[in-house]
Amino acid sequence: MKRKHTGDLEELLHRAESGAANIPARTPQRPAPEPAARRIYNGDPQSKTPGYAVRPENKKVERRKRRSTFNIVTALFLAAIAIVVYIGNIITVNQLVVEVHQLQARFDKISNSNNVLKAEINRKSGWESIGNTAKARLGLTYPRKRAQAFDVDESKLNKFSNK
Repeated sequence: MKRKHTGDLEELLHRAESGAANIPARTPQRPAPEPAARRIYNGDPQSKTPGYAVRPENKKVERRKRRSTFNIVTALFLAAIAIVVYIGNIITVNQLVVEVHQLQARFDKISNSNNVLKAEINRKSGWESIGNTAKARLGLTYPRKRAQAFDVDESKLNKFSNK
């Protein structure tokens, strides 16, 4: 920019000194460089002259629709309600998970207790345990002689059973 202003000042001074009014206002001091070939990289060239970009036509600027404040506040209010419901749902689910965990622990405890009782029943219902209990509490003993079989007369049996 500095050179441009200096060139203009020199030209004005030259015109003033020479007193010539017919000198053209702008004399090129050096030849203008030829324009470099322009390339369009986003598709086909838009102009009929190859190598030059064409400025697109000005389109009408559409006005943005003004959004109602009421609609914005309503949307924010609905979003806040949705967030509160979502957080409440998460809290409820967490409480249910804790309750399920507590019930599962209680179930495991009762199941273990039942297994212990079943093992105790199996131990006490064995022949050895029953025999020991019968000897200790009731004074029962195993017979020393073998049992003998005998025949019973049917008539005598009926006579006793009718009484």
